[in-house]
Amino acid sequence: MVNLKVSISKLKLKTPIILASGVLGSSYSTINRVIRETRIGAIVTKSFTWEPRVGYNTPIVAYTKAGIVNAVGLTNPGYRALKEILSNIVKNDAPIVVSIAASTPKEYAEIASFAEENGADAVELNLSCPHVKGHGLEIGQDPEYVGKIVHEVRSVLK
Repeated sequence: MVNLKVSISKLKLKTPIILASGVLGSSYSTINRVIRETRIGAIVTKSFTWEPRVGYNTPIVAYTKAGIVNAVGLTNPGYRALKEILSNIVKNDAPIVVSIAASTPKEYAEIASFAEENGADAVELNLSCPHVKGHGLEIGQDPEYVGKIVHEVRSVLK
């Protein structure tokens, strides 16, 4: 078999294929299914916010001539649910990356610290969600503010 192992900083991946943040990374049952049925290199969870979010009403998918577009609205149970989700993921060699969407550097840092304390191997900062005011798009367009967020998050992680 061909060796597809890669490293991203301290993360060791058995393949360069990473499940992007989205609906398949929203619960431990779907994450465990991806682990069981694939040779995934890493898994990025759905983005978690400070408070739970219901998101948008259905339909959340639109079919266009150019393809399929979805807008979920950052639906998630809030970051405190990470403890249960991370503790129920089948341990294997695919790193778990927790995606974080927040509105302040302090929120990003606190969620990142909580994720790491509960077993996340890395974090992803969602700095580009266009759907929720105060999360992502406005933040990602301000390089100075992004720098503050990254600095705050790095200061709390090991």
